[in-house]
Amino acid sequence: MSLIKKELLQDRVQNPFPGIVPGNQAGAVQTKTFDAATGAPTYKVGTPMVLNAAGELVAWQDTNEPGGAAATPIVAFVYPRDVTVDATNEVLGDALFYGKIRYADVLLPSGETQGLLDTALRDPELRKQGIFVDGLSAKD
Repeated sequence: MSLIKKELLQDRVQNPFPGIVPGNQAGAVQTKTFDAATGAPTYKVGTPMVLNAAGELVAWQDTNEPGGAAATPIVAFVYPRDVTVDATNEVLGDALFYGKIRYADVLLPSGETQGLLDTALRDPELRKQGIFVDGLSAKD
């Protein structure tokens, strides 16, 4: 039995981010709307994202940590390519919604606090949603 072209291609394609593994279920990686942001930043692969009130993805901030002023759980990580947002308009980009991500591959958004991000990554809601963070230490 010969392989069809699609199978041949899949044998040669390698994940450039071996620490990030999408889940096997449909919708593990989805194209979603990213909200506009001042300065039009580029979100690198591994940036944690939350949903704003309009249902658009925005980068996690310290105030989003559990118990924070605007507690909002992490729902996704930028993957498989960087997303450059616009200063005034929403853009479409891809994000990982189900799967595994290595702690070392999680990027701290600029100006935010590592300890608060670690607390957000330990939130049981993240695991219930289907995102597992490998290599994250137990509470300090």
